[in-house]
Amino acid sequence: MGPSGSAGPFQSAGMQKPVRRSTGVTGAGVFLLAALLAIAVLGLCRLCQAVLRMDEFVVRRCELSFRGPWVSPEPAGRLLIGHDDSEALSRPGSIFAGDQALRIRAACRRSEWVRSVRVQKILPNRIKVVVEPAEPFALIRTGGRYYCVGEDGTHFNPRAFRINRLSALQPRLVLLEPADVPGYGERWSGASVRAGLELVRICREQLAPELPVRRIEVRLGD
Repeated sequence: MGPSGSAGPFQSAGMQKPVRRSTGVTGAGVFLLAALLAIAVLGLCRLCQAVLRMDEFVVRRCELSFRGPWVSPEPAGRLLIGHDDSEALSRPGSIFAGDQALRIRAACRRSEWVRSVRVQKILPNRIKVVVEPAEPFALIRTGGRYYCVGEDGTHFNPRAFRINRLSALQPRLVLLEPADVPGYGERWSGASVRAGLELVRICREQLAPELPVRRIEVRLGD
């Protein structure tokens, strides 16, 4: 030891008291970063909303098309739009709307003659809707008028279909007594009607064209 308690020239530099350096983020810094992040997120949300409202991405009307030879496109399109209370077909809105395809399918399926629907979005502002219709199965005559039905007896709106295709449906099922006509989308009731439709199917599959049958008469009863 040197004078006055000094360690002398042999004192090691490593023995000096280390100096602490702050490497952490202060509370104020964390708050500032969080505020900046919130502002950025809010700005991004507003930007997205502005983009969604741009006219370039607004679909004015869906483009309807129909598969198969049965449907008459213009009348069928008017029927679909007329049944669309939600305006999903006539005023779809932004092409980026998340529930748009679901709304369009639901609007089309309000019509009883629609079997399936395919929705295709095409940027920037087109939506193609391809409708596959159910095929009419037979014509039922009662009270002097003909009614279009599916294979399960569901009553179809005939205005959706081509007249020449409906007129070619053979054999026709003729009810000899007046019957209650169900609404569109409802099934014809009664065992006699169901039996008559089964006879129509048998005649087409097993007799036509060798022995074509033009009409099948059915008397209503239990």
